[in-house]
Amino acid sequence: MEPGKPEVEVFPYRLPSDETVSKFLNLLRGVKGVSRVMMHGPPIYYRRSIEVGGKKIVLRIQVGKFWVEMETLEELETLREVCRQVFPYGFELKVGRFSVGKEPLSGRRLVLRMDTCFLEGGEE
Repeated sequence: MEPGKPEVEVFPYRLPSDETVSKFLNLLRGVKGVSRVMMHGPPIYYRRSIEVGGKKIVLRIQVGKFWVEMETLEELETLREVCRQVFPYGFELKVGRFSVGKEPLSGRRLVLRMDTCFLEGGEE
């Protein structure tokens, strides 16, 4: 996390399915300026996996909201259009700074960094 980067909280009005989460994250790959995505939700006691950018990601939470870190807010309308497409039942967007300065030792969130997970051929 870098100070000064804005974050957008995406709060769908329903709990999204694994397919919806996967679709949202794959569409975010096309939004310029997205640097990191954090997913939040309650823990689940079984493993599920989704595919994002050709990579398998194991989910241990029922995703309830997303924090999308962006370089600037220039692409906020593009993000809103992606949300309209994926969450037709409604959603809420809030702009601010939601993550804390230090990562917790344990928590109920999954962090996806765009530079390692979402870029084509992103092996480092």
